[in-house]
Amino acid sequence: MFCLLSLKDEISKAIFERLHANVSNKEDSTAIIEVQLQRVAFSSLAENRTGFSTFYRCEVTVEFKYTNTLTQATRQFSKKGYYNFSLNDTSVITDSIRLEAINQALLQAIDGFVSQVGIEVQ
Repeated sequence: MFCLLSLKDEISKAIFERLHANVSNKEDSTAIIEVQLQRVAFSSLAENRTGFSTFYRCEVTVEFKYTNTLTQATRQFSKKGYYNFSLNDTSVITDSIRLEAINQALLQAIDGFVSQVGIEVQ
């Protein structure tokens, strides 16, 4: 649940900072963005000499549905983000490491969406 709350906060922040727009309620908006986290996957990228994974990649796929309420035009985007991280001396991915990796990958997916929407809106 933490990731979804973070996703909403990060999208609001990105809209404000990059598009110079404010987030408002649905009735007062000129655009509506629906976001759905589709996939989260972890894969091992490197192992130590004993065969334990020490370097991982977290990859997320996020679906964005952008609707311009003035023109009723709707666009859908699927964006991926990833984050590589090491575990140093341990081979255990803790919950805090997992959440941090997911959040960093989400930020990358959000940046891709905001960049694409920013170009199309102008």
